Amino acid sequence: MKRLVLMVEGEGDVKSVQNLTSKVLRQRFPDSVLPFFIDKAVMKVGDVNALLSPKDGEDKIKLIRFLKAVENRSELGGVLLLLDGDLTKPILTLAGRQEFCPVTTGRYIVDLASKKTRAGRTYSFAVVFAMQEFESWILAGHPIFAEKTVNKDLEKHPRDAKKEIELLTQNNYSEVVDQIKYAKEIDIELLLKRQPPMRSFHRFNNALQQMGESMYSEDFVCSPSANR
Repeated sequence: MKRLVLMVEGEGDVKSVQNLTSKVLRQRFPDSVLPFFIDKAVMKVGDVNALLSPKDGEDKIKLIRFLKAVENRSELGGVLLLLDGDLTKPILTLAGRQEFCPVTTGRYIVDLASKKTRAGRTYSFAVVFAMQEFESWILAGHPIFAEKTVNKDLEKHPRDAKKEIELLTQNNYSEVVDQIKYAKEIDIELLLKRQPPMRSFHRFNNALQQMGESMYSEDFVCSPSANR
């Protein structure tokens, strides 16, 4: 069985993203053997600015170095990069400063990876931004928080979802401790049916399905592509 490597922003995301990815894969492929297993060695890669900064030269961009390191793992089938999308300042890239957009920034990352690594040829690669941040998905998908945030467009407000969780629980929020605790209780159907929709979670859901199907067809993909 091929392996899926997860790349996440920080320490608090490691177990949470593993857990959520596993739940989504089981839901998307309920009647078959899962297309790949999730590698336990999750990579903490920092935010998108750290990943794309060209200050050390084109060949030393962290994204490329991380992907080339992953390519050495045996039976690699896919890499999923999941980052927070709460960026308000332009991103410094090889093409100059660019305003953050989850679609165009995702396509830029995929284009860079496909040119500089084996992404899309020997394994699938997908980029997803959690809008505004992973905790926004917790607010929308955790049964208690979802009920308390009915009809709120959580991809736009609040910008600080961690603070919102503190207000709702009346307790301090620890990303390392609390994120995995709440992530384990996320209801996938709540997230998928949420109104206004959590488009970034639908993107995460669809990216995993795309990569999973590519394992069966052996036709590797990069996502988002220029025409999606």
